[in-house]
Amino acid sequence: MLKVHGSKFIVFGDSHIDSEYRGKHINYYENSLWGLDTRLKLSQEENIDFYAETGDLSGARANIASVGNREMLAETVKFFKDLGVPSVINQGNHDMYGNERNNDYMFLSRIGAFKTPDIIKDQENGSVVCFESNLKDADGNPLKDEDDLVPQIYIHFVKYGDEHVQLKPVKNAINVAITHGDFRIGGEVYSQSEDAIDLIHHKPFFGMDIIINGHIHQPHQPKTFTTVVGSECTFINIGSMARVTKMEDYSACFYVVMSFYKTPMGIAGVKFEPKLVKLKPANEIFIQEEQSALQKSDLIDADGDLSEAFQNLQNFEWAGTSLIDRIEVLQIPDSVKEIMFDALNKQATQKL
Repeated sequence: MLKVHGSKFIVFGDSHIDSEYRGKHINYYENSLWGLDTRLKLSQEENIDFYAETGDLSGARANIASVGNREMLAETVKFFKDLGVPSVINQGNHDMYGNERNNDYMFLSRIGAFKTPDIIKDQENGSVVCFESNLKDADGNPLKDEDDLVPQIYIHFVKYGDEHVQLKPVKNAINVAITHGDFRIGGEVYSQSEDAIDLIHHKPFFGMDIIINGHIHQPHQPKTFTTVVGSECTFINIGSMARVTKMEDYSACFYVVMSFYKTPMGIAGVKFEPKLVKLKPANEIFIQEEQSALQKSDLIDADGDLSEAFQNLQNFEWAGTSLIDRIEVLQIPDSVKEIMFDALNKQATQKL
């Protein structure tokens, strides 16, 4: 268990830091830098004592957990250094690809940029951060709550795939779960997955006061519900600032601030604050359809020339590597890769 003394901590959604991405972004590298700068600025403005993310730190491309190049990696290291507070980054599905040689989530945690759920895990408590109030009264004594206790928040990290592991809520404390999964609340669906977990009936999470979820990039307003055992919980999908796909057309997403504060009665209270961060307009992030169509028309004559390249890729021995993966690693512009993928899909359709 990691113990942190302070008055305030912050939680952000999936970062998906990368230097390039075969999507519809004008410049994904710049998008990632903007995300780092914005998270740092907000964290400094809030004067936090602890920093957390919901998972999927590095990599936006399929099956890749890398920030792409040394410059982007250096910017990410600098970000955590500039935060200057203990940080725990939950492990999302993107953070599980590969090994330490090609997984920057593992590499960055190994050099001490942040801690992971596995690093803070112990047999008795699981992957937990105990965040304890550092507030003091006028005499310099620890400020206590209405039960005459120094307030504590226990932050339970649930990495991707561990949603069915039983959490261990702590009595006389606020229990927060930071998750990276597919969930629903009864008939209110937050994920398109058929395996989405119904939190009303999900025993492993019983006793949690708040669940802060990533993975599902679309942000949703906080929802307070009652479980089948009568406990109350608040759930929030905070969203991803990265907006990895063009379908993610929301203009703002949440981050969460939790803090201890002194009430008018002179005792300590706990505040849960989902806050909105305004994102750049979509036309500054994504290639517009008209522009994209024009780019494709400029290169349409290249289809014939590409056939030879496809043939060479197919003939060359790549030790079982798929054709899609071979194209992905080619050192060519993303616009050309997109045409190759389109042609490949067209070729597959014709064979059907």
